[in-house]
Amino acid sequence: MKEQLLKVGAVVTTLFVATAVVPGPTRAQAIRDNGPVLYGSVSPQVESTLERTAAVVLRHLSEARYDIYRKALPHAQREMSEAVRLLNTIRNDLSTATAKNLILIARNHLKYDTADRVLSDLPPIYDALDRISVYLPTDKARLHLDRARIYLAGRNKQGAEQELVHAAASLRVVEVDLPLLRSQRYVTAAERYLAARNPARADELLKLAEYAALALYRAEHIPLYGAKQDLWLAFRNYSALHNDTFRRFLAQARENLGKASAGLSPSGQEQIAALSRELSALAQKQATHEPIAEAALKGLWERSEALAERSVAYMSAGLSEAETTLAGENDIIEARLHAAYAESYQLTTHEPDKAAAELTKASGYVEHAIGSRSVSPADRKKLRAIGAFLAYLTAHPGSGDAAVQDRYDAVIEGLDGLIQTL
Repeated sequence: MKEQLLKVGAVVTTLFVATAVVPGPTRAQAIRDNGPVLYGSVSPQVESTLERTAAVVLRHLSEARYDIYRKALPHAQREMSEAVRLLNTIRNDLSTATAKNLILIARNHLKYDTADRVLSDLPPIYDALDRISVYLPTDKARLHLDRARIYLAGRNKQGAEQELVHAAASLRVVEVDLPLLRSQRYVTAAERYLAARNPARADELLKLAEYAALALYRAEHIPLYGAKQDLWLAFRNYSALHNDTFRRFLAQARENLGKASAGLSPSGQEQIAALSRELSALAQKQATHEPIAEAALKGLWERSEALAERSVAYMSAGLSEAETTLAGENDIIEARLHAAYAESYQLTTHEPDKAAAELTKASGYVEHAIGSRSVSPADRKKLRAIGAFLAYLTAHPGSGDAAVQDRYDAVIEGLDGLIQTL
């Protein structure tokens, strides 16, 4: 699988056509226009720091590659070490870092403290979630934290541990976390090859690290992320359903969706078109003051988020969604999309037939990936476990209990882990 990725350098130009940055209002302008309730995954201050740091990371990676070219290997090693250090600072600067670190502290305490004492670790986590809820959804993290509290009250440390794992996983900032982890992995591998006196292989891996770092720099500016943000703003302003601000959010989302389909695969274009049709129907209801279900608006946002996350998965892997034919890689990305769609239909909008259809698609992609020669035996085992969870969900498309939520968490987290190692 990794060797095949080295063949895709030629698609990078096409990739950035497919995910082109479309000029539009800056984040600061959005705050002035829309007030303090803004969804951007990271705060404006963090975003500015992230972009500057990502650009410096790219500079160090390019300098390391030049050092390899001129056979100055000790210099290349220093440049790579500095890139890794900066990538670590990005993770620590994320808006979610405080909540994630506090969750990790609670998990560590579970290993040697009593359940009663670990209960006292939870209030600061709730506080941290409150502070970032302006920028990204924290509902799922709260759900798992609530369940962890119940387990701790019942002295069930194992159950609490699992819920804390899910709480941290739900705080993914995919457009940052995915390219960040991928870039770190490639640079670390390049350091090993350079130490083993294999500079050619180190250079190949640094090239892949550059693709991932470019995604880190650009992902939040692609049109799909704009549409996702606009729909979140609309959802958060649901109480002002019939005012001009809400109408503007819907119009901006439709405009961004219109820009998003260029360069996508036919299936990706159809997903965008379907989302646009749903959004147009909601806009028509809003214009005529017809009732709009809050769940319908939230479901639209969830599916726009899933589409945006698919785009950044392709981008950070250096793959063009419109051109890639690599078996296994795109299957896993597509399976993740349809699993997220199914979760939205089943648990948010309560449409079991649509959930069942999406689960069937997700299962098909997983089965196809299992049969791919590019998938390692270890990954094939993980895919079979994911397939078993999908089979359970397919058998319970109308259920919304905790067991169903657990299966969806396992599927999404499992596929995310596989996407990180493509």
